[in-house]
Amino acid sequence: MRRYRLADALHLPSYLSASRVPLGVVFISVCTQPWTAFAVLVVAALTDVLDGWLARRLRLANATGALIDGVADKLFVACVAYGLVAFGRLGWPGLLALATRELGELALLGWFLLSHARRRRGAPLPSADGYGKATTALQFLAVSLSLLAPRALLPVLVATSLLGAVAALHYVRREVARLTRPSP
Repeated sequence: MRRYRLADALHLPSYLSASRVPLGVVFISVCTQPWTAFAVLVVAALTDVLDGWLARRLRLANATGALIDGVADKLFVACVAYGLVAFGRLGWPGLLALATRELGELALLGWFLLSHARRRRGAPLPSADGYGKATTALQFLAVSLSLLAPRALLPVLVATSLLGAVAALHYVRREVARLTRPSP
């Protein structure tokens, strides 16, 4: 699952993934309307679940689709972060708390992207696990609370930051273990 092909981008799961990019722009434009922004957030979350489910169900999982999904996720999250900070729904400390996992993964991502030998060997892209999925769920809850119930946000931000740190450490440990494992 390492080859990138244009034809693989022309499937329904990839279209669903890519739809999160314009949804991010819509989120920014409606960020001052909490319930509408929340609805956009829910639609984006549904596309994220549905694209992966359809890709597996229709046997269309491929490297191109995974790349589109990852890029669309990051662009959507960047739009959400911008909207929340720009419209005063979340301060910089809250944003940093939300991004603890991603900040912890930056070194791992850089190492993977710069590791030509690792990619040539066909090493799988780092993938989410239970810690990462739980962190994503808490991030969704925190963003929702920042829109709809800001007074309840602080404990969820703390939990998101702590679990995000655990997830990032787990990813790094897992990838270091893969690196030190002898090649077959």
